[in-house]
Amino acid sequence: MNRLEQTKKFLDEAGVFYITTVDGDKPKARPISFSMIDGDKLWFGVGTFKEVYKQLIANPNIEIICMNKGQWMRYDGKAKFVEDARLENMCLDLLGPIGKMYRDNSWRMGMFYIDDGHVTIKAVADTVDEFNL
Repeated sequence: MNRLEQTKKFLDEAGVFYITTVDGDKPKARPISFSMIDGDKLWFGVGTFKEVYKQLIANPNIEIICMNKGQWMRYDGKAKFVEDARLENMCLDLLGPIGKMYRDNSWRMGMFYIDDGHVTIKAVADTVDEFNL
């Protein structure tokens, strides 16, 4: 299993993970549960009508954090949005009823990956693994 797959597996097993952004001078966090691998990138999607999208456009610094089996993973870098109908459709297909709701309302999904990403996995105070994606 490569590092990309390892990161995706950790996110999947956690079930829910949190994206942190900056809103002006205040930190903001929200739970999400969608990621997918396509090519050599781990992709995430957020509604383009949501505040999280606006915050990431204004300040692309991002951190994703989650816990799985007593270990924490932090994945930080810069959100890089890509307009790609194929990726957006893949995302909406994978989201099932949520994807249908997006399509029914003509909502758009902003697809992004994390550029210059850095992953740290810790167990309480000890670093278990650390790598760049």
